[in-house]
Amino acid sequence: MNMQVAIVGPTKAGKTVYLACLLRAALAPRIVARPIRVRPDPESPAAMRLSKDAVEILRGGAPLATTEVTEFELWADLPGSLLGGLGKDQLRLRMVDMPGGDTMPPPDCSIPIEVQRSVAGADALLIVIPADSSVRPEDLGSRLQHLVSTSMGLRSYGVGAYPFQRVAVVLTMSELLVLQHGSAALGVIEGLKAAEQVRDLCGSDFVREVRALVPPGGDWYSLVSAFGFDLNTGEVPIESTALGWRLRLNGASFLDEWCPYRVFEPLEFLARGVCWREAY
Repeated sequence: MNMQVAIVGPTKAGKTVYLACLLRAALAPRIVARPIRVRPDPESPAAMRLSKDAVEILRGGAPLATTEVTEFELWADLPGSLLGGLGKDQLRLRMVDMPGGDTMPPPDCSIPIEVQRSVAGADALLIVIPADSSVRPEDLGSRLQHLVSTSMGLRSYGVGAYPFQRVAVVLTMSELLVLQHGSAALGVIEGLKAAEQVRDLCGSDFVREVRALVPPGGDWYSLVSAFGFDLNTGEVPIESTALGWRLRLNGASFLDEWCPYRVFEPLEFLARGVCWREAY
């Protein structure tokens, strides 16, 4: 299946950093082996540039500020079995970025036509929400409803039909949820239920809007971290800086120790409707 996925989310949700992580995560030396590869579309200059800059962004360099509407096109390849490639899947990931980065604006704001077209042309949504409460909007339910109702004006679908086949909600920088737990941080987050965390942080209205977009069982929730955890200590390897949250690792230590957390799970669900849980 070649499923079209539109990536959306409010400003400062970490959408670009998450994409940078996906482009490099398969090469992370300490991540659990998972046969998923994300690559830039060679016809997408923005995606090719992001692939080139991904390591620097993950080391702590801020992504370049968006000064004009920019479209990122990537592919996620999910290999099948060794027996004839049974179960092979592919996702086409598309993200429209713009000055300010908000592709889920409040209901009283207009939605750029480029974003509307991306959403209307998608089979599935990947919604990126920040765990950081200082930048997470409180009206996510109404924002999502505004985005979908406006965009679906460009596409017709049958009465009673659902707008999308699947929706995955990604809570980025989920390590902030357990930042104060020290060496127990990794163990604590492993015990959290993603759907409950999304409901508690984003509101029941938001979860209801998500579930209204897909058939029963078509929604998925993930706590992910592009920066990950220190597997040696179980601690969160980030610190607050003038530029925001950044990894304490750099240089060779980054290349040797970086271990992103559960970043591939949403892609597997969107492609296959099921997902196996990564072990840490």
